[in-house]
Amino acid sequence: MSETPRVFISYSWDSDDHKAWAKTLADRLIANGVDVILDQYDCPPGTNFPYFMERSVEKSDKVLLILTENYKQKADGRVRGVGYEISIVSAEVYEQDVNERKFIPILRQGDSRSAKPIFMRGIATVDMRQDADFENNFNILLKTIFDHSDKPALGQRPDFTKSATSIAASTSFTMPERTDISHLPDLQPHFTAREQELALLDEAWADPQTNLLQFVAPGGTGKTMLLTYWLHHRLPESKAERPAAIYAWSFYRQGSDEQRQSSSDYFFAAAARFFEIELPKDPTERGRELARHLRRQRCLLILDGTEPLQYPPGTPGGLGGKLKDPALAALLKELAYGQPGLCLLSTRVPIENLAGIEAPKHLCRRLENFEAREGALLLKNLGVRGPQRELEAASQEYKGHALALRLLGNYLADLLDGDVRQRDRIPHLSDDEQQGHHARRVMQAYVHWFEQAHRDAGGSGAPPELTLLRLMGLFDRPAPVEALDVLAAPPAIEGLTEGLADLNPERLRRTFEHLKKLGLLEANRLKNSALPKTLAHLPALRELDSIDAHPLVREHFGQELAAELPAAWREANTRLYHYYKDLPDKHLPDTLEEMEPLFTAMAFGARAGWQQEVLDKVYWERINRSTPVFSFKKFGAFGTDLAGLATLFAQPWSQPSPNMSEADQAAVLSWAGFGLRGLGRLREAAEPMRAGMKIVEKNEDWKNTAIAASNLSELHLTLGALREAVDFGRQAVDFADRSEDDFEKESDRTTLADALRQSGQSAEAERLFAEAEAMQRERQPTYRFLYSVQGYQYCDLLLGQGKWEEVLERANEGLKIATENNWLLEIALDYLSIARAHAAAAQNEADPAHRDAAEQRDADHRRRAGAGRALVQGRRAGQIAGCRRPAD
Repeated sequence: MSETPRVFISYSWDSDDHKAWAKTLADRLIANGVDVILDQYDCPPGTNFPYFMERSVEKSDKVLLILTENYKQKADGRVRGVGYEISIVSAEVYEQDVNERKFIPILRQGDSRSAKPIFMRGIATVDMRQDADFENNFNILLKTIFDHSDKPALGQRPDFTKSATSIAASTSFTMPERTDISHLPDLQPHFTAREQELALLDEAWADPQTNLLQFVAPGGTGKTMLLTYWLHHRLPESKAERPAAIYAWSFYRQGSDEQRQSSSDYFFAAAARFFEIELPKDPTERGRELARHLRRQRCLLILDGTEPLQYPPGTPGGLGGKLKDPALAALLKELAYGQPGLCLLSTRVPIENLAGIEAPKHLCRRLENFEAREGALLLKNLGVRGPQRELEAASQEYKGHALALRLLGNYLADLLDGDVRQRDRIPHLSDDEQQGHHARRVMQAYVHWFEQAHRDAGGSGAPPELTLLRLMGLFDRPAPVEALDVLAAPPAIEGLTEGLADLNPERLRRTFEHLKKLGLLEANRLKNSALPKTLAHLPALRELDSIDAHPLVREHFGQELAAELPAAWREANTRLYHYYKDLPDKHLPDTLEEMEPLFTAMAFGARAGWQQEVLDKVYWERINRSTPVFSFKKFGAFGTDLAGLATLFAQPWSQPSPNMSEADQAAVLSWAGFGLRGLGRLREAAEPMRAGMKIVEKNEDWKNTAIAASNLSELHLTLGALREAVDFGRQAVDFADRSEDDFEKESDRTTLADALRQSGQSAEAERLFAEAEAMQRERQPTYRFLYSVQGYQYCDLLLGQGKWEEVLERANEGLKIATENNWLLEIALDYLSIARAHAAAAQNEADPAHRDAAEQRDADHRRRAGAGRALVQGRRAGQIAGCRRPAD
């Protein structure tokens, strides 16, 4: 026996006093150098309890059996006439352990006759009844525990314990001080197999040439658990090999629906706080700056579930699998090309942005379903019994799908005595093509069983287990217990929460624990136990921060609720909408994090059919402060704002919700177009911009129609679609002339002129620039030349004609105007025009000295131009998003 013996205490939870006594005994043993496993406190959430007990017996040096009448009844109820100890282990383990004198009976109630079955095997009982000499007998117990035995080394057990990978037998990795893995889900028990993938992870961390590794597999295959297990149990222990920092993020925790418009904004904001750095607003630069920081030390970055930020497979234009989010795309590309640490990813779709980066820098591994033998091992570890061929057949029937097998194993162990041959009692689904249909099949079997058991117990309405699962289906992320409490409040939601009102706290707690045991729910404990939740309607959940479930579980029960109980679906979403919109302390939040509940409220409100109110009271009034695209400009939160706007669409990005006015539909289309342009998603931006233009044209709003057409011209020009750029440019001029807005008339002529110039029609382009300049002089007599972006475009045309002297004159005057007004973009563009003019002049000069001076001026002006070379989309201040929202 090792110097620190390990003891497992098995007892019946007779009463609070008895549980407290067992805890006191455990504490006394720990104080005397004993490593104690106490089943009430140490059984992992969601674990099959018989399996936990058997494995605890296996890895312990001694097992204390606290004998009470209740314990005896439970033992005899399982295996009559054999003994207490056989109730917690299988027969084959029992025979060896009894011979090793592993069991120590502790008499807590009654007399010695209660322990007769154990005395028959010559095992002494330690008397710890209330009238016994506790101190003396405790010392006897300690001596018995520390006695040497011939117990074989841990792991030298019968074959059934030799799982490929076992959490119980693993040594946990000591996390570095700078670690945040709170966004990852808790590690599931009974992690099985995946030895090749774990070895690949070991090699990737050890190989300084490997920078990024992504695992690709459908939902429920076990990607997240693979990364979580490796993180906890396989990283090297030595300080020299450990990462300087570990940061993990799950995009599932901010919405797991692949059709949902997600964003990396919250990830970058949280990462900036963790690493104590400031990140720029520009999305691409944000990704690059975080990558630069990560390169300064050896970090481990884990990004779980990136598919909500990717285009689905089959997206037109070759976009399938590519990241929609430029910040995340920039970060991953930078890290894949070089870093001292490692970035781990999980996704359902390979990230095509990384396809050109070869091994060993970038590795992409598809995670396959379990083979028959591995699936059989998982079922066995979950407590399922039966011949090996039957276990393997069950694994094959469920296609080796990790989540489906986990649910199946728990179902069989909990409801069908662990007999694998009774799996045929689980009916098939009518729709076997739906994603995760094997897991859904077991979920539906659970529903039938919950309903039958509820009816047999004389209950009415929905069983409480089904109610909790349906409530989870309302969320696409962990559900805060306060939000669940709002749903449980009276009046009950018809068809959904009636049963919760009559459910006492203990019954609710047992229901929740049962669902955890079955693997259908997960719990997140309070990070600060000193601040327990105050719940008026679900007090049994007050120790929890939130409740979570696998994305496939949430999706299944959410779809079921929406389809079968549409009225309850609307009412529940309405309650959550009001809860989240009232959550911020400030009516007008100041930071993106403070605004997060408002964006969440938009999703619930839209699902309840309140799009017009969501637009008026949440998005327009509180998120954007009644100013077009306020959050875009203040926070650079293009992705988050776009995700909020998506809730106002029936079909992103072409069909706004009909529950809004036509004018507001046009505004939403325009804002969406601008957001997509800001994220570089130009092809997608064209669709809402065209749809918005049609609405304002139908309403004969000529000015806004001209703005929309002009923006479309610029967009197509950027895409290289010159014919479309010219066509929309001509429409813009036509609509501007109808609007009789002087600025719009001159501005849209320069838009068309620029498109004509780039399509080779320079003569017409020059005529239009001259017309626009004449209009400007009439409107602003103090300015001789076109200035700002329009002036830069005209100078571009003139440079092509070799008129560099005229360009110098124009650009210097434009620079004076821009400097007086502190227009940074215009200053940069004017410097760029001046630099290009000097370069053109130098090419025409024969005198080398003169040419050298000209080249020096060219270099100086190019340096001062800075970022002006990348001409920013959006051609004029104040008209960022095209159509403005109509006045209320």
